[in-house]
Amino acid sequence: MSILDKLLCGVVLGLALLSCNHKSERQEKTQKEIVLMASKPVATSFLMLQLFADSTFNFRNSGIRSARNYDGSFTFHLDTLILQYEGKRPNVIGDKFLMKKTQLEFLNREGSLEIDSISTELSTLRNKLKES
Repeated sequence: MSILDKLLCGVVLGLALLSCNHKSERQEKTQKEIVLMASKPVATSFLMLQLFADSTFNFRNSGIRSARNYDGSFTFHLDTLILQYEGKRPNVIGDKFLMKKTQLEFLNREGSLEIDSISTELSTLRNKLKES
């Protein structure tokens, strides 16, 4: 086996391992129990926020050419949802939202996300998070 063949095998193996790892992270997110999903179509993108039962969230900003994901944890203070981002923060939404019946209203800037679905588990989770 030539050096070029060995190098090519190494690259292929590395890419295979990376793609397997990426899929498992994606599968882990989809297997989490979603307690709230809110979204908003914008001129050239689509904003989507998912809150999970384990007090984590995923915010996705999908554009024409690419999508960015932001993860972190969340808590509640009365009717205010507070996001704590891991790493970089998006510039299209803030980190505090007033929870209304059909929408999450941005408190740090103008706008809101429409609540698409909400689980009955969310009220239990809200009470638990308020106590801690």
